[in-house]
Amino acid sequence: MFAQVEVSQGILKGKVCETVFGKKYYSFEGIPYAKPPVGNLRFRAEKIAVCAMDIDESKDI
Repeated sequence: MFAQVEVSQGILKGKVCETVFGKKYYSFEGIPYAKPPVGNLRFRAEKIAVCAMDIDESKDI
């Protein structure tokens, strides 16, 4: 089962999971909050990931 939520940057797609005790929860994974600190971004303040395509799909487990 899949879950979807709309945020200001776009649509997040996740899934509905269940604990070992039978409780359901929503799982949204792989959501970037900042650009990776590589190259000239290393040791500097984070840069927000602004591209909606970056958050369109969550990781599929």
